[in-house]
Amino acid sequence: GYGYGYNQPRMGYGMDHHGMMHGYSGYPNMMSPDFKKQYEENYKKHNQFLDETKELRKELHALKFEYHEALRSSPESSENLDIMRKKMSDLQQKIYEKGQKNK
Repeated sequence: GYGYGYNQPRMGYGMDHHGMMHGYSGYPNMMSPDFKKQYEENYKKHNQFLDETKELRKELHALKFEYHEALRSSPESSENLDIMRKKMSDLQQKIYEKGQKNK
């Protein structure tokens, strides 16, 4: 599926330093027609996932920032930290579920 930050189309250099999906050139037009079609479908699905989860990802990012600031700056009650962790977990689950829908 398309989880947060995973399975996104890769450009440029991959693990073998020749581009994970693009041979040496880094350009999708060097692919076979079937592979290019699959690449384009996956790219479209991934962008759709990013569009659908934009607000959830923003909210999760902001909450993570608040959580780490609470840990860093002052003694926060355990109850408040638990509430923040639960909210982050719920947001991550919503993002995951949208990713599963876009398979």
